[in-house]
Amino acid sequence: MKNPVFVENWALTKERWLAFWAGDYIERPVIQLAVPKRSRRVDAALEAEHMDPVKRHGDYRHICRYGLYSMENTRYFAEALPLMTPGSSVGHALYFGCEPVYNLDTMWCRPLSNGPDGVPELHFSRENEWYRWFHEASVYFSEQSGGRYFTVPNFGNYAADTLSLIRGSEQLMFDLVERPDWFRAQERMITDVLLDAYEERYRDVEKNPVEGYLNEAWMWAPKRAWGIHCDISSMVSTEMVKDLLWESQHRIAELADYAYYHVDGPGVLRHLDLILQEEKIQAIQWLPGDGRNHPLQWLDVYRRIQEKGRSVQIFVPYDEVLPLLPEIRPGGVCLMVLGCPDETAAEALIEAVERFYRGR
Repeated sequence: MKNPVFVENWALTKERWLAFWAGDYIERPVIQLAVPKRSRRVDAALEAEHMDPVKRHGDYRHICRYGLYSMENTRYFAEALPLMTPGSSVGHALYFGCEPVYNLDTMWCRPLSNGPDGVPELHFSRENEWYRWFHEASVYFSEQSGGRYFTVPNFGNYAADTLSLIRGSEQLMFDLVERPDWFRAQERMITDVLLDAYEERYRDVEKNPVEGYLNEAWMWAPKRAWGIHCDISSMVSTEMVKDLLWESQHRIAELADYAYYHVDGPGVLRHLDLILQEEKIQAIQWLPGDGRNHPLQWLDVYRRIQEKGRSVQIFVPYDEVLPLLPEIRPGGVCLMVLGCPDETAAEALIEAVERFYRGR
């Protein structure tokens, strides 16, 4: 296996990630911090090509070229790691017949049309063009890596969120109340398809000779690392989550060697106690949302997570990292630093964090 080329101290990086999963730390918490290099190589033709939404989201060869170009112009500090993924949050809905809609910022999809009984007919085939696209993209990214970066098999949301794209989130809320049996049947079918797909995509990304695995949160682990999430749970009660949505989450967790749960905003946060009951979930990614990403206001959340023996990934604006340090236990903490302006500032921040912990 090869060390990722863009990582400056691979041996220590691995040890710190292993400590994170164990709820521990080595000298300081894990820090994810990446900034543009001082000397940036500009490829004007590639930049112009990247302004084409279809190229940006639907051409995996372009996505790979642009991703590598971006990584070569990025410096990865501390435990930040280079990740290449062709995925989008709508990826799995495309497997069942949804059509993509492209714009510069993202790729989206339209809900499926209803059949005579008021619900769409969901069909899946391994000959689906998007299923084949993700397979080909995964293999291509792995073969192009040469050990330089990681690839992930996760290219979209799980069953309930996929159904919200297939139906539209507003209609799906009615389905949960009016058609719970239909919802359960569709969610189980989609989960069956996706778990089989993930096994195939894991085999694809394992062609990449880099050591270990990343998940979508850029967390490294020596074995398969999964992210688990259900964003539409923000719209329903915890009782409804337990009754209708949790079965698929449990099935995914049972397969994981290393797993984190993506808690996206206060609506999902209300289910934290339920999430923490799942023994295979080892870490929580807490994402407060726009306008709420001030970590000092969420100290009680970190404490609840750590008291249950789980690790936590915290999104921290660059200028709020140092004020946060005295308020948190460093064991099992990953700081995802946002908005660091340049390499000089990143170097100074890492030194300041390490100096803080040396002085304790």
